[in-house]
Order: sequence, then structure tokens, then C-alpha cells
Amino acid sequence: KHVDDDRYFKHLIAYVLLNPLALLEGRKEKDLSLTLQDALNVSQYSSLRDFLGEKRLEGKIVGSELEVMYDRKQTFNDLLQHYNEFDD
Repeated sequence: KHVDDDRYFKHLIAYVLLNPLALLEGRKEKDLSLTLQDALNVSQYSSLRDFLGEKRLEGKIVGSELEVMYDRKQTFNDLLQHYNEFDD
């Protein structure tokens, strides 16, 4: 699908960053009861950590270009909100 507006692009960013959460056994894909700790525990290589501001060696391959899409630093709950804005 063509990305023609910022809201949909933000949804896609959230989709990619939160995609490893699907690995959590027994969770529904759009389960809002997920916690930040759940998300961070899924994979040490997830770029979610870097996007949320954690400084780590693996983060060197993730750029900061996405930050310009937002008017403030995004939180885990912000990502969940963007993720749930569209039904794919």
C-alpha cells in the first residue's frame, strides 16, 4: 500500500517496531495490555530499544532519521496508539 500521509507512516513505524511482540506466546496482535517491559524483553536486537532512547552498542546501526516525524519523543504507549489507528 502506498504511504501517502504521516498518520499511516507513523502506523507503519509502530508496526515494524512492535512486530517482535507477536513472538509473545498467547498474545493477540493488538493487545493493549502489553507492557513496555514485555516489549523490551522480547528481543535484545529489536530496534524498539533504540527508538525509545536506550543507548547501546546495537543501536549504532539504527539511525535517528525517524525522530523528525514526531513533534516530541515517543513513548511505548504512543507507539501502541499509532499501531492501533489502522486495521491492516
